[in-house]
Amino acid sequence: MTLTAEQRDKVRELARAELIRRGVLVSKRDFTATPEVRHGVETLPLHAGQLKAWSSIKRIVAVFAGWQSGKTVLGPWWLLREMQSRGPGDYAVIAPNYPLLDNKARPELLAALAGMVRSSGNELHVTEAGAERLGWPKGSQGRILLRHAERADAIEAFTALAIWIDEPGQIADIVWESIQARGAVHQARMLMTSRPYEHNWYV
Repeated sequence: MTLTAEQRDKVRELARAELIRRGVLVSKRDFTATPEVRHGVETLPLHAGQLKAWSSIKRIVAVFAGWQSGKTVLGPWWLLREMQSRGPGDYAVIAPNYPLLDNKARPELLAALAGMVRSSGNELHVTEAGAERLGWPKGSQGRILLRHAERADAIEAFTALAIWIDEPGQIADIVWESIQARGAVHQARMLMTSRPYEHNWYV
């Protein structure tokens, strides 16, 4: 059976209401706002694959695509929307290693959250101005933990409200188990942006 556009919108609306009821989402902010995806000085509209990932209301969203297909640029905006929806607390960005994190994910994240966070090593702390822009209560605190996935014990000692995993195709099975544990308490939503590298857990 093929759903009409109106029926699909209704299904999304009902699913979002259920996520809010369960406490997975705590805000009724706009769920379909378009992020700023930049290529050089241009701001581009989302292509079909990005739009499908952006519109998904599933708890775990995996973006499979090839080189230079706009996977990583979607991550910061997805995480920003989760921060608006879930409120103050800890969030995480995980990559296979720090060089990969520093090459693409961190710069994209800092550009999207300019003026909203201050950097402290491998943590980004939400500023007072950032909390206000996110719609958090005055005095709220939050941080984005930047973690590598070279060892399972590197993904320990935090509880995340949402997690963006960049290049999970390079992350070992045992580390994926640790990542799941970090999001278990709050049933954290996860976005995975990667091309497939080998036939592992991600595939």
